[in-house]
Amino acid sequence: MEICSNRLTIASHRRSYARGEEVYDLDHYLETLYKKPGAMEDARPYRRAKLPGVFQKYLTVLKERHRRPEREFVQVLMLHRETSWDILAGTLEEGLRQGIYQAVGIRQILENMTGKHLAAAPPAPRPHHHLAGYKIDRPGIEKFDRLLGFKGVMVH
Repeated sequence: MEICSNRLTIASHRRSYARGEEVYDLDHYLETLYKKPGAMEDARPYRRAKLPGVFQKYLTVLKERHRRPEREFVQVLMLHRETSWDILAGTLEEGLRQGIYQAVGIRQILENMTGKHLAAAPPAPRPHHHLAGYKIDRPGIEKFDRLLGFKGVMVH
């Protein structure tokens, strides 16, 4: 299934037709996990991602050596957008070997391994910043009362 805006695909999701099956793509949740990094390890998209073991190993080391390990780790996960999960796994192996425990260092190793310069990414990419100006008013309960034709006084 694809979600488009102005003839531009802004999201693509695999759809399941099996009863009760849940489909997650970790990439779709990274911005949210960056905002709420403490929820990462319990989040279904992360648990079901089936990442190679080096990812968990790197996170474990980050927890020992970094002030905000989960947020730093989400930044590392975002680097897969510049390459593949397999190449990123190799980059993490090299990062562990060199003792590099920061996303910027992993980015540098990735650049060296791939030979391409990666644009510096903001800490939390906001792919739909153009929607930030939209405000939606919260509906008042009286609007629902009017819809239902309620005219009396409610007693609690």
